[in-house]
Amino acid sequence: MLLIWDDAITHRMGDGRGRREGSLDNLTERQVNALIKFANLIIFADSQDIKFILTAYRRTPEEQNALFIRGLSKCDGYIIRSKHQDRLAFDIVILNQEWKPINNYDYADEYQLLGIEWKRLGGRWGGEKDAFHFEVE
Repeated sequence: MLLIWDDAITHRMGDGRGRREGSLDNLTERQVNALIKFANLIIFADSQDIKFILTAYRRTPEEQNALFIRGLSKCDGYIIRSKHQDRLAFDIVILNQEWKPINNYDYADEYQLLGIEWKRLGGRWGGEKDAFHFEVE
């Protein structure tokens, strides 16, 4: 089961002139393949009764830089780009049985299980240092 946290995927969907910056129509083949892999991860998680929310998919350079300034990323968003800026990364948070986000490693086994599956799908998982992060090459 996936719940979308805030507007992680629909980020900046309209500009008032009919153009949709966040539209799926504008995705590259690589970005579409990343979404397909993520959809397969959702199916796998559901089969394991693991619930999670998507907390980050796409970031602007400014959003990425704010994380960099706070020490939460090694990518500054300008010189060093994050995979999130290219729509090639997903951050998730697992939900407990009460559907509340778990922002720590109490669910380390579940993150590891999802990480192993993500690697099997051809992705790169953040591992113990960043268990919430899933990206494609």
